[in-house]
Amino acid sequence: MEDIRENKLNQILSELVQIVTDDKPASPGYWCDQAIKINMLRGTLDNDLVEMEGIMLEKECELIEEDIPAAKAKILKTKAIDYKQYLELKAKINRVDEFIKLAKKRSTINEF
Repeated sequence: MEDIRENKLNQILSELVQIVTDDKPASPGYWCDQAIKINMLRGTLDNDLVEMEGIMLEKECELIEEDIPAAKAKILKTKAIDYKQYLELKAKINRVDEFIKLAKKRSTINEF
């Protein structure tokens, strides 16, 4: 189910990028509707982030229990996941949040 939601989120974002790239006009209501959809689908990204952070925290605890210094365990925990994917996910969440803010702002503009 989350794959379907993430695919839908990616589809909406791609459509909006295309609108901006092609400099196509879109009504304020359209921007507001898209912001609402994206906000609803954002939960999928949050769930993925929580899962990755949970795995890293478990790994950090295991390392500390093995008498690895906490500072070293904090660094080594990133090996428990694909850290590049984790950073990309955090960046995507930031882009989605920023897009929602911009879409809300754009929805208040009276011209299109």
